[in-house]
Amino acid sequence: MRLPLLMICAAALAAAAAPLLPDPEYFASEPEALEALNLAKAARDEASDDAGAAPLSKKTGTEELTHAMERGWWGLAQELMATYRASKIDLTAALYNTASRIRRRIQKLQDSLQKQKVSRV
Repeated sequence: MRLPLLMICAAALAAAAAPLLPDPEYFASEPEALEALNLAKAARDEASDDAGAAPLSKKTGTEELTHAMERGWWGLAQELMATYRASKIDLTAALYNTASRIRRRIQKLQDSLQKQKVSRV
């Protein structure tokens, strides 16, 4: 009796955390990732008609958005934001945190250029 219940719970947890994109590390370019996103959205739409679609989660949305932004895939990031917003999942904090982290990295690079200019004089 306990084993089937554990299996059902494990399956429910796995379905609840299903990412929209299969594996972000797999894609070599933004167009490939956008195509996979569009296919995943179409599959999710078909599955939602059958009521078998796993719900999107904020955690996976955050991971996917962060990965897209860190790679500079702005079109994919915009599509992810729209998709998760349509599912009523708010990724605003993830967007601002990732943007802030990227700006800090850029600022460090700019600061290193300034230090090089001063040390050469």
